[in-house]
Amino acid sequence: WGLKAWDALPAKSTSPSGTLLDLTGRDARCKEVFAGTARVTHCWVETGADAEEPVELYQDHLRRKGARDHHNVLLPAVQRRLLALAASPDRGRPTHWFIEFPCGSFCDWQLHNGGTRTFEDPCGSSDGPAWERDGTALATFAAALYNAVADAGDVVVAENPAPSGRYPSAFDLPCWQRVLRRRDTVVVPMDLCEHEIGRAHV
Repeated sequence: WGLKAWDALPAKSTSPSGTLLDLTGRDARCKEVFAGTARVTHCWVETGADAEEPVELYQDHLRRKGARDHHNVLLPAVQRRLLALAASPDRGRPTHWFIEFPCGSFCDWQLHNGGTRTFEDPCGSSDGPAWERDGTALATFAAALYNAVADAGDVVVAENPAPSGRYPSAFDLPCWQRVLRRRDTVVVPMDLCEHEIGRAHV
């Protein structure tokens, strides 16, 4: 950017919906959740801003090796810790959150892989496959975390594929429908194939 990230932060700014974001007196600090290879965190630090440890289950994400319980977002203790951080009155809490929750169980391929989601019931069957129930649990927590960060007046970006119309996406879940109806939520469709990632941002 040519400037340290916190120098570029306005003290106060207004979202398109009119919601005031008040970052007065705070240095930019990033928190990446469901981080994968943590590229957002790495790029953030390269701008000169601070970042907390990214949350990713595996030490080696690409090989899915080295699982760490304190990064397992399916565990209630990890969820409580993240929600408490988002709602903390501490002015040193993260100012910018990036939530990149897993999309595999919402993929169109689940039409052929035993997925039970329908547009009438995007959560899927209660006795559906474990990977699908985990996907719903992770997406549901991601929505709760999004709301906690937004309610605290901080900046939050949630990333997941745009709906295809062929199979329910995470954005069809009731919790995400409520997020999309928030006055301070802005949907930004992006073709990230040029960046080797075909996803959309909320």
